[in-house]
This record gives sequence, C-alpha cells and structure tokens, in this order.
Amino acid sequence: REAAFRAIFRENFDIPEIGRFVLGINWRRATEEQRTAYLKEFETYVVRTYAERLDDYSGEQLEIGRVSAQGDRSLVDSVIRRPDGGPPIRIVWEVEKRGAAFKIVDLKIENVSMSQTQRSDFGSFISQHGGSVDALIARLKQFNSR
Repeated sequence: REAAFRAIFRENFDIPEIGRFVLGINWRRATEEQRTAYLKEFETYVVRTYAERLDDYSGEQLEIGRVSAQGDRSLVDSVIRRPDGGPPIRIVWEVEKRGAAFKIVDLKIENVSMSQTQRSDFGSFISQHGGSVDALIARLKQFNSR
C-alpha cells in the first residue's frame, strides 16, 4: 500500500514545491544539506501519513466536477461519496502545469488547505525548538522510522 501510494505521490504531486512551501521562511534559512534531508523525510512522512489514512476508505466514489483554469494553475472540484450514505467530502485539487504535465500542489479538503495546515504545524514545531530545522528533520526521521 505504501509503495503504491509513494509511486502515485511522486508521479502526480510536485513534492519539492510542496515541501518548500510547507517549510516556509525556514526554507531560506536552511542549508542545502538540510533542504535535501528535509525533502527526503518530508516525502516519506506524507506517504506514511496518507497511506495509513487511505486504509480507512473502501467503496467511496470520486466525482470530478468543475475545473477553473487560471493561467498555468487550475482548481479541480471533486466530491467523495461514501457508500454508507455519510456526508460527501468536498476536495479541491490545485494543480499547476509543469512542462507537458500537470502536478498537484495542494489539496483543500472541506476548505482546509493541507499545505497551509502542514506549514502551520511545522512552523510551530520549529519555533518551539529554537528555530531549528534540524529538530524538525529529526522529528520526521523519528516518525518515519516507526
């Protein structure tokens, strides 16, 4: 499951762009070595987190709705319909043109940006640890090794 999700994630998401955005101002403060280590751990963190969450889903249907193009960026509205009749989940996929392909740069689930949420969480963690990007990298490594 994790390997399959990693392949989908790498193919369809702009991991470096998302990782830079999520690290925020700390990206500019980080050394090249820290950036490389962070992006490696960030990818694994996201893959493990969402592969586990996807395990909770079975039988849902994804309906693609309206696409709003804004230059090289598009917003794709979609809804996940649950087989048990539970409330639908609205997802907006933010995609950008990268060469000949489009890559996902953010997901908004029920109007909550996954990138913004992660940015807030990581920024808070770094602040609580004296501005240390290394502390965040160590925390991600710890999570990823479990």
